[in-house]
Amino acid sequence: MDELVDKVKQINDTYGNENTYFERIALVGCDATSVDPILTKNFAKAVYGDISTLRNAQITGRGGEINEDGTKTITDGNKKVYSWDETVQGNIKERTETVKSYSDYLKNPLNDSAAETTHPIEATPYQDALLENWKNWSDISKEQLDKIATESQTAKSKLFYYDHQIIIQSENDDNVKNTALDMFAKYPGQTTIVQMQKDGTYQTTQGTELRDITGKIKVSVVGFGRKGENGNHKLGGRSPDELKANIVGLNQGLNPRTTTIEHVDLVGCNTSSDNPTDNNDSNYGTKVLQKLWQIGVTTVGTESTHTAVDVGASNTEEGSWRRKDGIAKTVYSVNARGNIVSKVYSDEGVSHNTQTPNETRYKSNIIVQNSSDKDVVGAANALFEKHPDNSIIVKFGQNNRLVTLKGEAYIPTGDTRINLVGHGKNLTQEGAQALADKVKILHQSYGDNTNIKRIALVGCNTDSINNALAWDFARAVYSNTPMLKNAEITGRRGDFQVNTDGTKTMAKNGKKIILQWNHYLGRVVGETENARRVAKVLDGFKLGGPDAEELSENNKYIEGLPKTLTDQEVDVKNPIGSGTFKFAYSLKGNPNLAFIALRPEFKISELTGEIEFLKALDDLGIKTPKIYKQFSFVDDKTLRHGFIVERVKGAAHLLLVGKHAMRSTFVSDRALRMCNQRSLKDIRHLLKVFMNNPRLTVTDFQGMIGDDGQMYIMDPADVNGYDKNNPLPLDRNERASNLHNLQRTEANFLSYHKNFSNKFQEHIVYIDKEVWEANTALKEKMLKDSQESQNQIIVTYDALTGEKTVVHSLKPEYLEDFNAATIEVITKDGNILSEDASKSYTTFAKEQGWGVTDNAKFRSNTFEDHEFLNLRSNNKHKYNIILQLGNDEATKTDAQNLFAKHPKESVIVTRNAEGALVFPKDVAFTPDNSMRLNIVGCQDDFKQVGAKKLADYTNEITKHYDVNSLDNDAYLSRAALIGSDSKDLSKEYAERLYEISYLRGVEVTGREGNIQINKDGSKTMERNGKKIIHNWDFLTEKLIWEAKKAKNTGEVRKPLSAGAQHLAETTPHQDTLVQNWNTLSQEQIDKLAAESQKTKLSLANHNHQVLIQTESADNVQDSTFELAFKHPTQTTIVHMQKDGTYRIVHGPDLENITGKVKMVVVGYGREKNGVQTLGGRNESELSDNILTLKRDLNPANTTIGRTSLVGCNLESNNPTNNPDSQYGKQVI
Repeated sequence: MDELVDKVKQINDTYGNENTYFERIALVGCDATSVDPILTKNFAKAVYGDISTLRNAQITGRGGEINEDGTKTITDGNKKVYSWDETVQGNIKERTETVKSYSDYLKNPLNDSAAETTHPIEATPYQDALLENWKNWSDISKEQLDKIATESQTAKSKLFYYDHQIIIQSENDDNVKNTALDMFAKYPGQTTIVQMQKDGTYQTTQGTELRDITGKIKVSVVGFGRKGENGNHKLGGRSPDELKANIVGLNQGLNPRTTTIEHVDLVGCNTSSDNPTDNNDSNYGTKVLQKLWQIGVTTVGTESTHTAVDVGASNTEEGSWRRKDGIAKTVYSVNARGNIVSKVYSDEGVSHNTQTPNETRYKSNIIVQNSSDKDVVGAANALFEKHPDNSIIVKFGQNNRLVTLKGEAYIPTGDTRINLVGHGKNLTQEGAQALADKVKILHQSYGDNTNIKRIALVGCNTDSINNALAWDFARAVYSNTPMLKNAEITGRRGDFQVNTDGTKTMAKNGKKIILQWNHYLGRVVGETENARRVAKVLDGFKLGGPDAEELSENNKYIEGLPKTLTDQEVDVKNPIGSGTFKFAYSLKGNPNLAFIALRPEFKISELTGEIEFLKALDDLGIKTPKIYKQFSFVDDKTLRHGFIVERVKGAAHLLLVGKHAMRSTFVSDRALRMCNQRSLKDIRHLLKVFMNNPRLTVTDFQGMIGDDGQMYIMDPADVNGYDKNNPLPLDRNERASNLHNLQRTEANFLSYHKNFSNKFQEHIVYIDKEVWEANTALKEKMLKDSQESQNQIIVTYDALTGEKTVVHSLKPEYLEDFNAATIEVITKDGNILSEDASKSYTTFAKEQGWGVTDNAKFRSNTFEDHEFLNLRSNNKHKYNIILQLGNDEATKTDAQNLFAKHPKESVIVTRNAEGALVFPKDVAFTPDNSMRLNIVGCQDDFKQVGAKKLADYTNEITKHYDVNSLDNDAYLSRAALIGSDSKDLSKEYAERLYEISYLRGVEVTGREGNIQINKDGSKTMERNGKKIIHNWDFLTEKLIWEAKKAKNTGEVRKPLSAGAQHLAETTPHQDTLVQNWNTLSQEQIDKLAAESQKTKLSLANHNHQVLIQTESADNVQDSTFELAFKHPTQTTIVHMQKDGTYRIVHGPDLENITGKVKMVVVGYGREKNGVQTLGGRNESELSDNILTLKRDLNPANTTIGRTSLVGCNLESNNPTNNPDSQYGKQVI
């Protein structure tokens, strides 16, 4: 030991200087049995004790071999890493690190003897033994048991993308059992092993019981692959159908409300080339996915070469066993068209005992230098020089013109990577859409010769709690350029640099996020992985993220402070906040920081506890002010303790405490002025964190809102339930209070913002002149809304000069009593305005003679926030999922009408004949905000499905679209049963839904009375109809409900009830006298009169339309009325018998019509004996009717421009629904 330490000291004395530092000292090449944790730990203690300058270095030990290329392979999947503990002098910290390359078989072991290993390569014929006759798990060797115990205690990286894996041992064989056991050892805390007979009988032998598993599941089936006598492939003796039946049976043992199986791996261990997992021509994987797709499995993977499984490892290939270069694994998935496609992962870029065939997976690299900053230029050039022969550097000039800076002679071809290089802060400011536009230009420029496989955001913190740039960028790229949906998109979570050799290094705990488009789910999915290369100090080309410059300045300032602070550094005379235990002060030299100091009577332990709690919240994904460093502080000769934290700019206080204030959640007026869309997203994120951590409680729950609307949690007295390995008794009252007060805070925010769209109050809106002039659609919409409501004044302002211009005022009679209850300022950046700036807008209003109430509400927003907050505060939602329960035409039409109201933000989910949900496969639907689920059907559909199944459907839909996930801002806000008399069912549905804890924040609604969906997507209830609203009360942990009178009531002609009639059902034509036909109802007359008073869009290309109702059926009359409803002042409705006798029931007489006229004939289309008719008329009879009306028009003032034939039947042989019909041609 002493000799080793002396050698290290000599090396340090020789090479250690101001230009170098030692990052790691590794004991390499020792016998695996001698390099044990004790030896390495004692070596670390000796080095740290004797050589203090090496205390920043890490020390490791391992047993293994050195490969010819200098890389190392060891015999175990993990190694111990020791480091000096700065916080406790003399202490050594220990952690476990997963190695990159390991194998049971070493070619050149650095010891005296090489241990032989065996592998299951010889498959005997399959024997289907009963489980009771299988080799028992009690036969596991002590060595295996010790390994499992050790691995279970080891800090392990988590499964990527999945929450749990289930390994199915498919046959009674030692090799198969050992393979399953070795796979188990990699993630023992997230793995269950199941032994299963061919008939599906199974038993759990290791890990969590099936019913207790939650989240997204990966299933690995382990067994021998064989080829049967008939040439069909089998795995574990099972055909695809038999394997599907096994997995379906397993799925039934899981809790359907908390789990979904998303991926199945078929792990065959043979070397024979005709087994299903080792034969590229085998369609076994395809058949298995075809069978499993209907239960939600999205991908199936097959190992297609010899598989060696080692402890602590994923499935790898050993050097001595490798036998098929170029093929590693095949993954089957479902493409956008619903077809199964396969993707073969080759040897390129894959290490086998760390020997990589090629240095890069990409044939070409396109490097985008996104600014002229010296670090960005340096990083771009370093990336170029790493692969100078197949790289180019480009930049975007004026008008996004592409300019090549380096590598002009090279033309990118083949698999290509795009690196967008820039400071994270600048990339974020430029925005996801602008960056996606650049990618589209690159694809247009180079796409003919390249296959773009990866697009990397090369900058700091492009994915973090406060910045979702990577996700937004991915959504924008896949939407902008659908051809790139097979490309991966990467971002970084943490500080990051490009080194001079083109490699990349991240700060400690840094992570890479990898995003992809999932064709089956129709959305972006992602996974994170630890950074391969990390360092305490980044000294390369640092590509700082949002606020990186500020963080750097803060760190420099703190480094320059004395060890003990005084009033020279701390502004003790003007505390900025106080509490029971602490004061908050400004720091005189840095306005971005604050010093939190304990009161003199409290011990430092109070401080360390709070720091631990804040760190725990931060680890859970909850935003807290950044803690920099602990300091001592002398105030009037009294020693106090504290710490320096990030100062949240413009912070306003929120009291979210529980037991003593649970009925009086406090939100200050200032906080209400500052809350915006980001605040509401943050509250929903907090609710998600609580739902994903069912034992989490926070005592003295407090928050604050910054001037950008972001919400932070601060000053907790205690945090419990976050450590799953140390569960404490759950304080149900505290937890109920936490959730209840978050719910109340959200309600307070929404109530405040509802004032700004109140139809019974007056409003003044100021909007940045640039925003106003750049958006014609925005301008037209705001002017139209203001003209209709006559309660809003619009003023534009110049952000530079302050000049204000009134662009819309009110009629003089409305201005006399005008008294603004709200003032809103719409800005380009959405920054919160200061009190003084706010007063200037009130002053301007008063100078114009406009009244402003004493308690007028104020807010400032971007236009996007203005739209969202008005929508959300009126209980409306940005996204809509429509669940269509029935497949009858009436239900289809209702679902389509709801969809057409907001087509860009909606999607329709249907059911197949077996009742399984069918998701649209060719629709990009990636919600990122509040969402509503509309469940549409008639009473028979609702009765057949029932409350439990509706709750299961809701759970499946939210998981499919990644709603309520911590990685997504989307959340389900309301689930509405849109069907007549659904009051009782809605209560049962709510009760079932709230059994799923993460859905307890969803409002459930039903209806008391008949309801119909109108053609414009609006809904009408019968008079006295009511909406029933259910919510979960977190305080009492009970279901609560209320009934509200429906907003839109009137005559319901087509209720959503059992057997609702549709225009597709026709009876033989009845030619009755027009005087016996029903006229318009009084309600319809009133509606047309009301609509006539509104500003409506004019008819396109025509001055007037004549609607000809050709028969007396109610459905035909309703269709005619709905056509008139859109343009009531430009419409005449005519009732006409078959012989041409007619009467006018709405609109001007024919002789008084002027201009270009559109004739619209409405009736049933029929075919009888090969003759087609519309409204009972053949071509000649219909043309005679139209000529009759034409003769009564004034020929001097009118011309007929177009004739439309409107038939509503489903039958494919009616004249308006048959492309081969000559009816229209004959009429004309």
